[in-house]
Amino acid sequence: MTTAHKKALSNLALIIGLIEHIKEAYKSKTPQRKCELIIQKTHKALTFWPGDLTQREIEKIHRRVLRLGEYLDKKPARTLTSCALGILSDMMALVKQDKRQVLADINITLFSLHKYLDKNLNHFDDYQDAKKALAVWGI
Repeated sequence: MTTAHKKALSNLALIIGLIEHIKEAYKSKTPQRKCELIIQKTHKALTFWPGDLTQREIEKIHRRVLRLGEYLDKKPARTLTSCALGILSDMMALVKQDKRQVLADINITLFSLHKYLDKNLNHFDDYQDAKKALAVWGI
């Protein structure tokens, strides 16, 4: 399994984790529905990168997620959606058309959730926090 393949799997797993966190925080119907749709689409995207990670690779990803989790602790959901959007943007720039299309589908629903959480798109401090978090993650 190539490094790019591993990174794609870990990035998609991270997106699922971020969205699960938001899903736990918001109990109203709209964010729940949007989160569930994003998770379904992300699981579908995982099929475009078949293969299993070794236990060592899973542990490495887990350490990276914990490091990111420490940084994102107590941050608003807008920061989490901004991180997920940044991860998708990075991935879309590096993949071919078929994979790019499935990521674009996730991106549309994810941006819809982000817009629900940040109606005026004016929480610039949250965007800076997301940028710093992505630097921690290595994106």
